[in-house]
Amino acid sequence: MHQVVEVALEGMDKNAIFNVVARKTNHVGRLASYLEVAAREGYIARAEANSAGQPKVVHHGSREASIGTEPHGVALPCGDDPPLMYDASTAVIVEGNCNVLRMAQLPLPAQMLLDGEGRPTTDPTVLYHLDKNQRGGILPLGLLEQGYRGSGHAIMISAATGILSQTGFGQTGRGVNGVSFQLTDVAAFLDYQQYIDCLLYTSDAADDTPCV
Repeated sequence: MHQVVEVALEGMDKNAIFNVVARKTNHVGRLASYLEVAAREGYIARAEANSAGQPKVVHHGSREASIGTEPHGVALPCGDDPPLMYDASTAVIVEGNCNVLRMAQLPLPAQMLLDGEGRPTTDPTVLYHLDKNQRGGILPLGLLEQGYRGSGHAIMISAATGILSQTGFGQTGRGVNGVSFQLTDVAAFLDYQQYIDCLLYTSDAADDTPCV
C-alpha cells in the first residue's frame, strides 16, 4: 500500500484524477493511514478494499455470511490543518474487533451478529465455528431493519474493486485484499484557497460566502 500511494502521487504530476488498483495484497489494515499521506499533499483521496474469499458478513435478508466487511474511506486536505478523514467498514463492526472480544471471552453488543441459524447473538465465537455450515455472520450497516444500506455498499465495493484488481468477487476470491486508491487534484477544479475557505467555513469576503 505504501507503493500504491507513491505511484498515485507520481501519477498526479500529469493528471487531475489518478486511480491505482492494488493486486496480490495481504490484509492492508487501516485505509486512513494511506489516505492521510495523500491528503497532506493537497489531494482528495479515496480508497476501497474488498476481502474476497473471506466472508464474514451476511447480506440483508440472509443468514449466511457471503461477503467481507469491504471498508471504504475518504480524506480531504485542510491546508495546514490535519485532513478531514472518514474510514469505515460497510458492516456494523469490523471482524478484527469481533476476534479481539472472542479472545477476551467477552460478548458483543446486541444486534451485531447472527448465529448459524440466523438468530441474533452476542457470542463472537459463532464467526469461527469449525463447521462452516454452523458459522454465523456480522450484520451490515443498518442492522436487521435497514441492512440493505450496508449490503448495497459492500456489494458494489466487492464487485468493482475485486474484479478490477482480479482479487475476486464475494466468496469466489483468493482470500486477500484488492484495493482501489484514487486521488483528485483540487486545484484542477477550483482555486485551492477557495476550496479551503469553503471546507473550513472561513472567508474574508464581505458577504461571507466562500463557496460561491
